[in-house]
Amino acid sequence: MNKKLLRLLAPALIPSLVLISCGKKDTEWVTYSGQVIPVTLAGTGKASPPKLGGGQQASGEPVPVETEPVRIMDLETNLNTSGNILPWESIVLSAKMPGKIKTVSVEEGAQVAIGAVIAELETQDLSIELAKAESEASRAKASYKRLKKLYDASAATITQYETAESAHKGASSALSSLKEKMESARITAPFAGIVSRKMAVPGSVLNPGQPIAELVDISRVRIDAGFSEVDAKYMQQGRKSQIFVDAYPDQKFEGEVSYVGSVVDQVTRTFSVKIVIDNKDRLLKAGMSARVRIHTGSAPGAMTVPVGALVKEGGKSYLFTVKKTGEGEALCARRQEVEAGSPDGNIVQIRSGLEKDAVVVVRGTEKLSDGARILVVNPAK
Repeated sequence: MNKKLLRLLAPALIPSLVLISCGKKDTEWVTYSGQVIPVTLAGTGKASPPKLGGGQQASGEPVPVETEPVRIMDLETNLNTSGNILPWESIVLSAKMPGKIKTVSVEEGAQVAIGAVIAELETQDLSIELAKAESEASRAKASYKRLKKLYDASAATITQYETAESAHKGASSALSSLKEKMESARITAPFAGIVSRKMAVPGSVLNPGQPIAELVDISRVRIDAGFSEVDAKYMQQGRKSQIFVDAYPDQKFEGEVSYVGSVVDQVTRTFSVKIVIDNKDRLLKAGMSARVRIHTGSAPGAMTVPVGALVKEGGKSYLFTVKKTGEGEALCARRQEVEAGSPDGNIVQIRSGLEKDAVVVVRGTEKLSDGARILVVNPAK
């Protein structure tokens, strides 16, 4: 296999080293842009590896890497998450009593006011019962009033009075129960919204609890999100946020944190946050996926590194920094745990665990371990 062919194959092996000799070890490093940089790794493997501080030795042959210094810049600090758009309120309206549907007053997509009638059940038999109950309650009330006057005048016994009183209460209770049933035959909207689904038609016979229609309020929408417990100190009610959806790639929506949970989930180690978004134009639809950016403040003079430099492991973040071994110009990689912020484009803020004058490995980290010898092969600028 010739050198020209190896160059053609190199992009498929990025990042990789191509062996082209069995004696002196000559390799090629292919950058993201496709630039090929020749690299010579001298040594026969017999020499002792250079020593690190404290007597520790850097091991193995040098690993080619690309590096960048930590960059200091003023940042707007944000927390990022994603979630689904949810209606501000949503309810499935159902029958509270058995019966046959007489009318369904709305169609799917209809906008209704609070208290609007959605559907009605047949009430012919119930109306007859109600009329009888009203008549019985009226007679019982009149009898009770008459017996009370007689009892107050000592012209009736206490037994007669208590019997009339009990009959009056029983008839009133029966009438109230029938009125409630009659009211339950009318299914109304508990809030203003849009009928998103109609699930029954006139003539349908329903049991209690069977759905008739779904009502949603999307004049406002919300996103329920979870954030890591380490972000709790940055989150509070009233924080402004920006919401982005694929349906409107050139538009951003303004939101606000309306709720911050007070309990951390013991399994996920996250706490819940609700973001509310004004949706008076009804552009946002329930079920849309959304990306959320919550502004948490500003960070003047923040330390930043490329996102690709971060190594995630076991829920923690690490960087490989470049250190001299103490013998000539030999270099090694030091793995350091850091506290990283949320990515902002191609960069990420490092809040702690890193020195401002550090140089970090930005490419080639997948082949590194703590103390590994490295060869910096940054492309020419």
